[in-house]
Amino acid sequence: MEGSLAMNLRKKSPTKRQKNLFKLCKGGMIDKERFFIKSGEHTFEVDEFYGDNEGLIMAEVELSSIDEPFIKPDFHRKRGYRRQAIL
Repeated sequence: MEGSLAMNLRKKSPTKRQKNLFKLCKGGMIDKERFFIKSGEHTFEVDEFYGDNEGLIMAEVELSSIDEPFIKPDFHRKRGYRRQAIL
């Protein structure tokens, strides 16, 4: 199979079909959990990675322009950010 294949599987326990799809993955799988954190008028999508990417945390927020102001959530400064308001 040429090219790359991206799939999002959202079930806790893989089904038989999902296990078969896992076999198509080249170079392993990305294991992550996504959280939604409200900060001011914005909602941040925060991905916490596990497995080969253990310790990586990535946050994304959509802005209407590059200079739109936003409030940085506190999770970037301390552990335990999941305890904050998660939608």
